[in-house]
Amino acid sequence: MPILTSIKPKSYHDSVRLMRVSEMLSGLSQVKQATVAMGTDANKRVLAEVGLSTDELRGAGANDLVIVVEADSETAGRAAIGEAERILAEGDRPTAAHVAAAPPRTLEQARRALADANLMLISTPGAYAALEAAKALHAGMHVFLFSDNVTLDDELALKRLAASKGLLMMGRAAGRRSSTASRWPSRTCSSAGRSASWEHPARACKS
Repeated sequence: MPILTSIKPKSYHDSVRLMRVSEMLSGLSQVKQATVAMGTDANKRVLAEVGLSTDELRGAGANDLVIVVEADSETAGRAAIGEAERILAEGDRPTAAHVAAAPPRTLEQARRALADANLMLISTPGAYAALEAAKALHAGMHVFLFSDNVTLDDELALKRLAASKGLLMMGRAAGRRSSTASRWPSRTCSSAGRSASWEHPARACKS
């Protein structure tokens, strides 16, 4: 079966969106398996393990979007890639509601919009994740840290900070494992049935 790869340079997308698109492509007829993810070294290793490594994929960078499809035919594979591109493009278009709501672009703005939130879920690139987690803990919020490439030292320091404040700090030990499929929104505040999420870099927030 042919394996087709599409690389979108410097195109960052929210983790949960990529997970959902991967699931949608994998459910298409004539598609054996498909993954839509960022081109990090960890993701490329996982793709190699499942037999989806290609020359194009090996040249992708951590900030590049990669779409890899194994299908019954090249036509089916290209159709699946086109469907992924369509879904992602639609998700990038701002809606009238988003514009009117002037969505928050920082943790502080989101907390003002949802003052009773008590949980932050983080799945930003690892270079930003520890700082955002520390901000949330200092603000008195519980943290679920789901980012790749957070060092074990940073995660340990964050858990110690959380313990000192009586907060939960749940981490995936991202320096040791990775997944191309199990991802979540970049940042989420939630409380008692209410939530607000926002992405990194700054994107639209929804509640």
